[in-house]
Amino acid sequence: MLPPYASELNPVEQLWSHLKHGRCDNLLPKDLQVLKDEAVEF
Repeated sequence: MLPPYASELNPVEQLWSHLKHGRCDNLLPKDLQVLKDEAVEF
């Protein structure tokens, strides 16, 4: 039997949550470079 999923142990999940609900909330980047710049500032 596999253990339950623990998103707090996966650093990518923490970054995704921060971008989705924090830094990039309602962000509409004009291209991928703008999105990358916002993610890198995290």
